[in-house]
Amino acid sequence: MTLTGAELIAIATSGWGLLSAVLTLALKESSRDASLYPFIAAVVCFLVAVPPGSYFSGALFVGSLMLGVFLYRDE
Repeated sequence: MTLTGAELIAIATSGWGLLSAVLTLALKESSRDASLYPFIAAVVCFLVAVPPGSYFSGALFVGSLMLGVFLYRDE
């Protein structure tokens, strides 16, 4: 399986969102502050997934969105 440039952008953005959320929680900030980064990653993954119809980017969108909702509702 070869990844397209759009899918690599989705992977990088999802990784950034997850890493940023973990670092925010490690710095003892609120979970609502940490939920911002997965939500941003979800938007980017959605915009990357729609034009080429990438299921992989769509799965990353759903995963980032679920992580953002989980962190937002944690308090």
